[in-house]
This record gives sequence, structure tokens and C-alpha cells, in this order.
Amino acid sequence: MPGVHRNPVKNFRPPAELYERAKPAVAGLGLDMNGYLVDCLRRATGDLDHQEVTAEWAVQADSGGQQYLATEWRPDRDQAVERLAWFRDNAAPSVSYQLVRKTTTVVVEVEEPAE
Repeated sequence: MPGVHRNPVKNFRPPAELYERAKPAVAGLGLDMNGYLVDCLRRATGDLDHQEVTAEWAVQADSGGQQYLATEWRPDRDQAVERLAWFRDNAAPSVSYQLVRKTTTVVVEVEEPAE
């Protein structure tokens, strides 16, 4: 039936500042806010069979408001921290550097085929 959604609306009222900060973080995971919240509920209820989280680190440079990666992503945080220290000690003072983390979540979900 047109105009009728499969799932009725549920109210969710997080603090506005938290919600705005979460938008790019959730998008960075490749999800929209609804998909992310549904996954959280599935995880809380045990509906997710398996979850694996990996993290990688890189050094990000900021020059005049332009941000870019100064190094490749590395699975070893200590190596990234060493590179950050090198950039801070040796690079032009007009560029600032910070450590950034990319977290990837892989979820395996049990799904029943439609009959």
C-alpha cells in the first residue's frame, strides 16, 4: 500500500549537539542513522551473530583549512604515533598534524530466506 511504511516510527531524541557530531561518524561507517541504530538494537538483543572491529591509524595534515592524509593507513598505532612525532618536529610550522583513526566494523548476521 503506497504511503504506508513497513515499520512504524519510533521517537528518538538525542541531544542535538551529539546527533550532529554523530552524523559524519555514522556516514563514515557507510550507514545512515537509521541503519546504525537498527544495528545497535540488533547487537543489544543478540540478533547479530558475529562482529569484528578493526582500526587503522594515519597522520592527517591541516594546511589553511585544507585537510589531507600525510601518511598511509597503518594497523600499528605506535608506528603512526612515531610518524606524527616526525611530522611535528620536521614539517613546516604552517601545517598542523594530528593522529586519526579509521574503524571498520564487519557484521555477520543470520538471515532467514524469504519463502
